[in-house]
Amino acid sequence: MKIQQNPDGTIQELPWKLRLINTHLKMAKPIIWIAQAQWLYNTCRASKDGRFHWPHTVHGFNFLTGMSCVDIYDQMWKFGIPTQSFQIQFEMWPDKKGVGLSFACWVPMPQAAMADDILRGNAGSYAISGPRIGEGAKFTKPWGVEASVRSFDQWMLKALHSLVGGQLKAKKANGKEFTQKRKAK
Repeated sequence: MKIQQNPDGTIQELPWKLRLINTHLKMAKPIIWIAQAQWLYNTCRASKDGRFHWPHTVHGFNFLTGMSCVDIYDQMWKFGIPTQSFQIQFEMWPDKKGVGLSFACWVPMPQAAMADDILRGNAGSYAISGPRIGEGAKFTKPWGVEASVRSFDQWMLKALHSLVGGQLKAKKANGKEFTQKRKAK
């Protein structure tokens, strides 16, 4: 895959292969809606009071500089927090100097603050957008039972991981290797 860059190093547009993958991801929306309904039903049944609680939405951006979306969700799964993806697509970095994955998932509302703290505490090659809802606690070692993985959600993320992995492998128009490096803040 070739990436067209301007003289200042910004990317002109997403390569056609990534736009094609985005189209395929959008075509899978009806299947994702079915998986979402099943996830909502299961989390409602698993709640202690038996009532329906609308899940919290986590939005983020994976810069693809070493960590895949599977790895990001796996951080929550290790602590027993189930997730349900509902949006994932390739986009350019905000400064247009790289390509990343924009993602969004649901987590159960009772576990939203914990999920927020886990994700923000381990952020490095990805960023979580939106206001902080956690208290800033540090979670380093997983405990309890690992969350059971939702079959389609896991399959979709693993399939995307096999296509892209944690890093984007591409070439510039002149044939040289395109590497993405994110400046530390």
